[in-house]
Parts: sequence; C-alpha cells; structure tokens
Amino acid sequence: MLLGQILFAAMIATNLAALAAARYFIAGAFGIPVNLIFFGRPAMRVEAISRWARPAIFLGCSAATYLVAASLFFAAFLIGGEERWEGGTTITVLEGRPAQAAGMRTGDRVVEVAGSKMERWESMSALIAAHPGEAMPIVVERGGQALHLTVTPARGDDGKGKIGIAPLPDRVELSVGQSLLRGVKSPAMVIANFVKAFLAIFRGSEAEVVGPVGIVRETERAAQNGAAHTLQFLGALNAYLWPGFCILSLFFLPSRRRKEPS
Repeated sequence: MLLGQILFAAMIATNLAALAAARYFIAGAFGIPVNLIFFGRPAMRVEAISRWARPAIFLGCSAATYLVAASLFFAAFLIGGEERWEGGTTITVLEGRPAQAAGMRTGDRVVEVAGSKMERWESMSALIAAHPGEAMPIVVERGGQALHLTVTPARGDDGKGKIGIAPLPDRVELSVGQSLLRGVKSPAMVIANFVKAFLAIFRGSEAEVVGPVGIVRETERAAQNGAAHTLQFLGALNAYLWPGFCILSLFFLPSRRRKEPS
C-alpha cells in the first residue's frame, strides 16, 4: 500500500506543479502579477487585464495536465513497447480451468493440437470448441522446449469445448516518434471510453466504481509488473482524473476587480 500511495501522491503533485507552471508563464505573458502561484488570485482592474487572459490560462492549465498524462503514456510506450493482438497462439491461462489442470501456463505458445499444427488463434479455438469432453493432445512451446500435454475441454453453456485460455498479446517495440504519437492520443482515448462508460450508467448498465483505496491498490499492483505497466496505469489514471484537474485550474485564474467609479 505504501508504494501505491507514494506513486499516487507523486502523480497528484506533478499535476499541481504543471498547473502552477502553466499559470505562471501564461499569466506573465499577459502582464498579470505572478507572485502568488498556488491558488493565487491577484485582483486587477477590469481594464488592466486582457479579455483573453483568463480563458488562455484555463486552456493552458488544462493542456498542461493533459500533457502529464500524455508524457506518462509516451514513457510507457518507449520503455515497454505496445501490446498488439495478432491472433497468435501465445496464451494466458485462466485459473481453475482444464488448461491449468493440464499443466499449461501463461506465456506458453500452442504449436499443435490433436496432431494439427497451430499458427492462428481462430483455428485453435475452433478445433478445441469442436471436441467438448474429449481428451486432446496438445504441444506447447515453453522456454524453447516442446512440452506434450493432454487437456480435456469442458462443455460450455453453448455446447462448445472450452479449456480456459485467452490470447496473450505480443509486445512490439516502438520508435520515439511512434511512442510520441501514441502517447498524445492515449489520454483522449481513455477519456472517450470513460465518457461512454459514464453514459452507460444512465442507461441502466452496471459499472464498477473503484474508490481511493482501490486506486492505490491498483497502482501498487501495476508497479509490481514493471516500469512500463506502472507508467501506463498512471497515465490512464491521470486521464480519468483530467476533468477534475480542469476544474481545479479555475482556482488558478486571476480575479477581475471592477473599475472603481470616478
């Protein structure tokens, strides 16, 4: 929990610093006093402040916190590459299912099922689905070695055979330019998905809401999976919180004092 709390606090502090920096430079460009940085709202006469200063500061602060999320995604893609679903036969094994009971492990690559060579997920899935309740010899590749196993697909509700595996994506290295492009796009995609989920709640769909404790736990869990997973999780979390940071940026706007009557 401590590591998760530290990472979460560091992310919040980074966004506050981004808000302060954006306000400092944009306010200075409009000639507004910048001596009060954090939540500073120096009052000025209406005629002394440009009509564009306040919206510019708001947009600048919002953009700054968006760039924090984009930077986290950029670093994650640059360090860990991108997961791509190519329809291969590398698998994730689900707990308590026939595949696990047969000795299959996450990261195994299925190379043969019932004597047939396997190169595509669709072919493997169709072959397993066609033999519910029948013991099937399966050859998997693990650490460069071929292992011969036997698994019996369970009969699903649809009558098809299932062994409890899911496709494992391949991780592809990205160039600096590719990482930058995906980093800039990713927060917007996260926000769009969040809006869709939020609207689904009003339509009566179920949605899982994670509280602060849950967020900290998920942060620590991501940290245990390496730097790339941590940065990607924090980038997504930052994108989820971005509307809140936009609202917070309103506290960084300068006040406009009315012109005193002569």
